[in-house]
Amino acid sequence: MRAEDLTGLVFHRLTVLSFAGKRGGRRAWQCKCVCGNLRDVMAMNLKSGHTTSCGCALREFTSALNISHGKASGGRISPEL
Repeated sequence: MRAEDLTGLVFHRLTVLSFAGKRGGRRAWQCKCVCGNLRDVMAMNLKSGHTTSCGCALREFTSALNISHGKASGGRISPEL
């Protein structure tokens, strides 16, 4: 059985650039995120949707959650006016 070539495919924010080798017997692929970062990702994580970015999506999401009313800092919640 021949392994599937993922080169050039796009999975969410990641574009597969090349085969990165095997890690623990599983195939890893070098991917470029839309933010510009490079990351090696396991094929099964790309295809299942488990890995969708280099980590930038999670950072953006959590950053947005930490600001309440646009003024909070240091983990404090600002009062509604």
